[in-house]
Amino acid sequence: MNEDLKNLAEELKRVREEKNISLESIYNRTRIDIKFLKAIEDGEFNVIDELYIRAFLREYAGSIGLESTEVIQKYELAKAGKLSEYSVIPNSADVHETPKPTKTKVFVSPELTNPVTNYSAGYNKQILIPILGISILVIFALVYLLFIKGSDTIVVQQKPFDEVLESRERYDDSERFNFANNDSTLMDSTKNGKLKLQIKASQKVWVRIIIDKSNQDEFHIGKDSVKTLSASHNFSVLLGDAGAVSLLLNGKPLNFSGKKGEIKNVFIDSTGLKFLYIKDEKNK
Repeated sequence: MNEDLKNLAEELKRVREEKNISLESIYNRTRIDIKFLKAIEDGEFNVIDELYIRAFLREYAGSIGLESTEVIQKYELAKAGKLSEYSVIPNSADVHETPKPTKTKVFVSPELTNPVTNYSAGYNKQILIPILGISILVIFALVYLLFIKGSDTIVVQQKPFDEVLESRERYDDSERFNFANNDSTLMDSTKNGKLKLQIKASQKVWVRIIIDKSNQDEFHIGKDSVKTLSASHNFSVLLGDAGAVSLLLNGKPLNFSGKKGEIKNVFIDSTGLKFLYIKDEKNK
């Protein structure tokens, strides 16, 4: 094993344990499988797909209060065996103090010291404020007419994760994430469903999906490919790269978007799409 990667993994685990944050807490916040979280802390980065290792590290770092950009930088250096070259803030003794500019006395004639009121500046300000307000109203009106009124897109207000769980039948995580992972069985059990979900990928994407709270599968969708799934009631979908995915329900586009490399968890039923997220938990 690369010694630098091992040192980085030990450092991340040490920070997590010092802050008394459990792997289950990180899983609840990020929905990253615990086996991948353990792989990160064991330095076994090779078991994680190269497409997602940086996204997983970014989410892990944020969960334990570290700067994600610094962790990614350390990972890149460690992978090349150059972790010792990680840049540090220079010692204050090595920083040369910038000389203060000298003040130059300027003689001002008494005749020029009388204050002069700048009427034009005040007048321009009075004109600009109403113009700015009108411009904002026009922009809002255009957005409403172009993107909201008459749109066929299914739009559902985002709700907190806890509220969504209360509106659905309660079932614990052991039930939700321990079903048989057989793709052919999954498709056969849902081929007569009323809901048809299409997942279109512009890049290779990792997906975990639960159909009707009883069938789970985990797979990759290739670049410029489409995966079609059916359900009787609902889908729960975890996407590894939200920026490379678009979703359609029964042929209609869902109001879904994300950034490149961003992990998103959504719940989809006949009413549309809900983003699932968990409020930050206080350290126990």
